[in-house]
Amino acid sequence: MNTFKKSKIIYLCLILILSVLISTVIEFILSMPKEAIPFTNNWVITDSPQKVNLELPNTFIFPFEGKNDYTRGVYSLETSIELKNDLNNMSIVVLEQPNNGYRISLDGQYLGEKGDLENGWANIWKDYAIFTIPFKLDRGRHILKLETYEIDEISILNSPFLIDVKLKPLKIILASFFNKYLGILMMGVSFILGLLLIIFSLKLKNGKYDNLLLGIAFILWAIYFIDFQSVDYTIISYLNFKKVLFSCLITGYVLNGYVIWGMLTEKVGKRFNLFFIIYWLIALLFVLVPGNVTLFRNLYNISFFMCLLIMIPIGFHPKVLFSENKNLTLLLTGVIFSLYFIFRFIFYQIASVSQTQMSHIGMFMYLIFIFIYFVNNFVKNIEQMLLEKQRADHYFEESVVDPLTKVNNRKILDYINFKLNRYSVLIFDLDNFKTINDTYGHEVGDIVLKELTTILKGSLRDHDYIIRLGGDEFAILLNNCEPDILNLKADIIWHKIKLLRISTKNITLSISCSGGGTQFRQGEEFSSALRRADNYLYDVKNKCKGHFLIK
Repeated sequence: MNTFKKSKIIYLCLILILSVLISTVIEFILSMPKEAIPFTNNWVITDSPQKVNLELPNTFIFPFEGKNDYTRGVYSLETSIELKNDLNNMSIVVLEQPNNGYRISLDGQYLGEKGDLENGWANIWKDYAIFTIPFKLDRGRHILKLETYEIDEISILNSPFLIDVKLKPLKIILASFFNKYLGILMMGVSFILGLLLIIFSLKLKNGKYDNLLLGIAFILWAIYFIDFQSVDYTIISYLNFKKVLFSCLITGYVLNGYVIWGMLTEKVGKRFNLFFIIYWLIALLFVLVPGNVTLFRNLYNISFFMCLLIMIPIGFHPKVLFSENKNLTLLLTGVIFSLYFIFRFIFYQIASVSQTQMSHIGMFMYLIFIFIYFVNNFVKNIEQMLLEKQRADHYFEESVVDPLTKVNNRKILDYINFKLNRYSVLIFDLDNFKTINDTYGHEVGDIVLKELTTILKGSLRDHDYIIRLGGDEFAILLNNCEPDILNLKADIIWHKIKLLRISTKNITLSISCSGGGTQFRQGEEFSSALRRADNYLYDVKNKCKGHFLIK
């Protein structure tokens, strides 16, 4: 076993240990404080739709399935507590009760209620409710009454308890945050990250839809996270509400698996697409088919397991497991976190042990790591695109710039938008330039051309063009230039060239030039204006060199 593999095993173990620590800390936060006084006596069903009385343990799950005497409706449950001392400023904490609504009272006095007690259209199983007791509790026996709306089972998963919230403010705040506000935070972050991924996809425009599909998956998961938020009224029935949320969960997992698997295997095709479509439909079937809550509870675990089957191959794919790529290690980290919390949920479900539901914690951590992974990929793609653009710009500059004078060559004419901008054109060349080359050599001729372009650059604006058409012939394009300005510019250039003195190799040269200029006419092609200016130039050359003719 090489060093890399050992380090990867150590890393995986550390992630698992961290996952265990996180779940342990959350369990501690949500556990009953030492200062609390639990209602530990048995519960008694004092009233029900069928008027059936029953005594049950302190915490219990009593399913209706197979019991004809029990049906959905409001059940009244009572328990009691014996106090050894008088107590003031007390509150009752009710944590994660899997019913659809309840009303709470102590010693016959109403304290508050949660959810929907008429139809059970509520989702409050993740609620952490604190009910203030507005009166002094005397020493002796006190009766707690819960009127709960139950659909398919009567259950008390966590015993309510008495506490002075001032004694444990931090733990109460953290527990309240975890159950009341963490779901909102996860929803908001997932939704925003999903939108960012969709924006990334639209920005890249590379023909791939990975970021788009993953962004949709994130938004679907954001909707699913509503399940971990207390909703006092769901608008639709509880069963349909759950079906919508779990459909979003499954679709998000399938989209995520499709994107990640496609990226890892690089074998996306018709069979690959068909496999994920069929897999998605089968998983969705277990969620959408059930006609009652009991069947739904039994079957959605199968869909959960199918989501797990998507995650395991991703985490243990050789490209992820044995890669030294830090970005793929991020992906592996997210998968390990997610798998731990999913396995934890499935284990406690099979063992029928009461536990704090934390599968959403693993999902959210996976979501964060996968987002970082794709952001890194996005940044790399952008860097690659910028590098390619820089190369393209470099090659473009080389293709349209004259290497001697560093002004544009005639190829630039193919890239100028003459329809959007109104140009005036001035064409000129040097008088007797061939004589300079023949007498003093091409090296001196090159120096003359360089000095000339230096004068031109200092006489024009940034958005004007200086173009070397060839040899000693130049064109100047003046953007949005009126006739009088064209004449003025031509005059300035002519005088600067006339006053130019070029000293090199113990000689001093003066030069003159001849040119022709014109303005674009309405609806005219650039080639026509250029040809007209060229004709003016030749008129000057044939009749009287050393002047500009502007018409």
